[in-house]
Amino acid sequence: MTESKTSEPVTQQPFEPGLPHVACVLLWYPLFTQPFIFREVQGLRKRLPVSVYSLYGANLRHCSTEMRMAARRTHTLGSRAIFTILAEVMRQLFTHPLRLGRLFRRTMFRRWRCIETMGENLWAFCAGVYLARQFTEAGIDMIYAPWPRGTATAAWVAGSIAGLPFATCARGDNLEPADPDLGAKLDAAFLVRANNGADKARIESFDRGQAKGKVELVYNGLTLPPLEDVSVADQADQADQTGQAGQTEQPRQAGQEERGASLAGQASPASCDFSDVAHSFPQLEVVSPSPSPVPMARPVRLLALGRFDVTKGFDVLLQACGLLQDRGLDFTLTLAGGGGTVMGLGCMQAELTRLRKDLGLEARVSMPGLISHNELPRLLKDHDIFVAPCVVHASGRRDGIPNTVIEALAYGLPVVSTTVNALPEVVRHGKTGLAVPQHDAEALAGAVEMLANDSALAAGLARNGRLLAARMFDPEANNDRLARIFTNNYRCWKETCVE
Repeated sequence: MTESKTSEPVTQQPFEPGLPHVACVLLWYPLFTQPFIFREVQGLRKRLPVSVYSLYGANLRHCSTEMRMAARRTHTLGSRAIFTILAEVMRQLFTHPLRLGRLFRRTMFRRWRCIETMGENLWAFCAGVYLARQFTEAGIDMIYAPWPRGTATAAWVAGSIAGLPFATCARGDNLEPADPDLGAKLDAAFLVRANNGADKARIESFDRGQAKGKVELVYNGLTLPPLEDVSVADQADQADQTGQAGQTEQPRQAGQEERGASLAGQASPASCDFSDVAHSFPQLEVVSPSPSPVPMARPVRLLALGRFDVTKGFDVLLQACGLLQDRGLDFTLTLAGGGGTVMGLGCMQAELTRLRKDLGLEARVSMPGLISHNELPRLLKDHDIFVAPCVVHASGRRDGIPNTVIEALAYGLPVVSTTVNALPEVVRHGKTGLAVPQHDAEALAGAVEMLANDSALAAGLARNGRLLAARMFDPEANNDRLARIFTNNYRCWKETCVE
């Protein structure tokens, strides 16, 4: 039997005949740093029969109540399954030694970049051997690995043994520097998903172009509750406080209270084919600076958040803040996120803390640490400008479209970003935000200062950004599209096998 926290519920939403039963393979599920994966899987569960398998043990740190509830339906492996997995590997070794040997050679004989990567893939290989039998017994039709590393190794191995197709997804820093087996995985997969246009092009041209013709673009979906819902909750809280204190705090800034109402009365965006949405959005017009600009209320509240990683460019942001301080701008910055041992990303947190001190920004820049997904809505509402100073690291690593940028746009924050990778697909200079070159603290400071001194410009960009986010990252439309792609590609694969 599968090592799982609990069995799948007996009662499940009925699905129409012919839909593929999908096994979704992850290292952990759920994981607090991957709310977009959580929303995607939960959305797919409403559309297709989906079973989730995690290769490692449960990791519910910082997870929301909803995530913890979903974890009960996850088939979890991890250390407690070691002997069960090894027993299945030995059984396969005795019954099909040549097949297992060829599969091991094809998947594991690589020049791995580090012991950690090799260890992850070795465990994934063994788990894949075990899962092949589980998938057959569970009636799985296809396998989906949302990441192209260890999870795709397990999907590849399980699919090879059980005779099942597998799909994977390559994102931002998966492509450069790439694991040595990525080209082979793209070749073996029957479907590859990209979540932005820039990465789609990179996947199709990767290595020898093995993925060309089988890459599908499906953007991530928004993961936070609609701004209107949060605004209603805030109004209720404010009413309670008014009843207790006998007075209501005045709006901090003109137009800020309109964020939640700026789309009121507009129809929800219709479901559509998003394959070209990154390049066409005709109703977005260029927002020109005001002839008589009215500045934002002071201090201007800047927000940047994400894992403290070398691709985020937070050191450049702190340098830009030093310039803003020298120019006399009254501002604060909330730099929220984590690094070090918490995120496995080295000493970035210590470096940023030291840089903040060296630049004399300790009174202006707060670093509250990791922010739970539940806290994010109010954090976005309590700030004026969102900054995403992403960079391409010397190794080639880069982000795709950070999910924090997507959520900031959806919550009506004007965004300043760099032009790295897929960011221009959403932060369109002069339309939905301001875009500057990477590693350019001077340009970054100038863009922030422009918005701080022109509230009408900021509001116009934010309004367009909300429109774009509502259409491009509509979770219902995107999950519909992904489920349809899975179904159509599985049917084509099945027909090909019959022929």
